[in-house]
Amino acid sequence: MLLTTYVQSTMVRDHQSYDKVSVKKGMTDLCGSLVSQATCGIFTLVILNVIFYGIYWRPMRNKDQTCSMNDVLVAATKYLQENGEISLENTIKEACTVSSLDTNKIRDLKYVLENSIYECNAKPLNYFPRHLDETILTLFTSWPSGERDKEGLHQNTIINWSAFQPRINLVLFTNDSRDEQFAKERGWTVYTIVHHFAGGAPVLRTMFETVMKNFNSTFYGYANGDILFADNMIDTLSSIYTKFSAKEDIFITGRRYNVDHVSPKEAASLPNVHTVAKTRGALFEIHSEDYFIASKSFPWDTVPDLVVGRPAYDNWIVAHARCINATVIDTTDTLTAVHQTTEKGNKESLKRATPAFNDNLILKLKLPRNYESGFITCPEWKSYETLCGAIDFYRREHLPDYCQCPKSKLS
Repeated sequence: MLLTTYVQSTMVRDHQSYDKVSVKKGMTDLCGSLVSQATCGIFTLVILNVIFYGIYWRPMRNKDQTCSMNDVLVAATKYLQENGEISLENTIKEACTVSSLDTNKIRDLKYVLENSIYECNAKPLNYFPRHLDETILTLFTSWPSGERDKEGLHQNTIINWSAFQPRINLVLFTNDSRDEQFAKERGWTVYTIVHHFAGGAPVLRTMFETVMKNFNSTFYGYANGDILFADNMIDTLSSIYTKFSAKEDIFITGRRYNVDHVSPKEAASLPNVHTVAKTRGALFEIHSEDYFIASKSFPWDTVPDLVVGRPAYDNWIVAHARCINATVIDTTDTLTAVHQTTEKGNKESLKRATPAFNDNLILKLKLPRNYESGFITCPEWKSYETLCGAIDFYRREHLPDYCQCPKSKLS
């Protein structure tokens, strides 16, 4: 993280565009192969060469051709990926030359690099302890019965989630016999929807209470029925388990990528889901969250009868979790969630029966209506991927003003 910031701040002064992702990938590939202190030393020399011949090179005054920062980054990326096999000199345009060098900055960079490499080698990956008898997550969903135009989409979801077994318990709440059969054939548990409002929409709290009563896992989560996940979900949850105390009330949520017309082949492969998110997807709005994962201790008895599939329940629950001082984590950057977008678009909840049910319930109960406090920009913790591919977390130091929790109940 420090290295990325250092290089980025150095490059900005030249007002050139750069591809930080490419450089990060090159460094990650090489960093992943580091197994000894000797290799760490070689890696340090490689980076120093990159900085010396790249950042501190300047175009010659007597030539029209210049060396842009993109040229430097392409060369640096290739040099890192080849592990020094191809000399950097042969990858930089001849129009560039060394004109100045700040040895103090090189010394500072070397110090940061050595510490970063040491941490990458010394820190084990946050795998979920295999000696535990329980699974890491019980994940459940629900969707309206009889939506035959979405049958293929829902089958995509069932097949996608099934790829996580046996590390995850899978549950479907439905009153549709065809959906029930399809899910059971793939190892899911199916429960009938008994507590519902707003034209049949199930109550989220009741579903959480049901799965927590019948399954033993570290986390329990709900996701909308059109959401697909990639393989980094297990890694993210394992890292949270390692980072935070098991006694904490943990609440996890994030944004989704909207992807048009995901094929069954794409949905069936966890790596493919990540690929389509990054190549064809677009992150949705900051006020929309589609998955909610909590620890065993999270107090669901403090949550009213909000229903899924209608507006406002997502922001209210995230805001509520924050305002009761739960540990709320935004995992958008490390837990890939894909929304299967159809011709109906990305805001179907506004078109369903009684769309104002949740907001009316909040008004009736005279509970805070601080929905903005539940935007994805408000969780105090955020996950990120380090330069060496591990998942870590940082605390947001500055939150937008709208994230503030009310001091008293608002009506």
